[in-house]
Amino acid sequence: MVGLALKDQGIDVVAVGNGEAAVRKISDIKPDLVLADVFMPVRKWLRVCQYVKGDAALAHIPVILLVGAFDPLDEQEAQRLAPTRRFEKPFVPPDR
Repeated sequence: MVGLALKDQGIDVVAVGNGEAAVRKISDIKPDLVLADVFMPVRKWLRVCQYVKGDAALAHIPVILLVGAFDPLDEQEAQRLAPTRRFEKPFVPPDR
């Protein structure tokens, strides 16, 4: 849903199915932004965030964590890894 909303705004979106594929793709294309879901399979969001923040060539890329309003989240781990921003799902689109 997020990808479709961004595409509707003319933003190029590259989606992958899990965290391992995400780190490979991030290294390949060096995107302007990374959206990581809290329930990403294979390599969890925190490992993706560590990967981006720990690589000097990628550390400038903002990482935004997508988390459901009632999803469990280790707040201490989130604070330590410091994603650039966190958005809660479901999203409420702004009035046009």
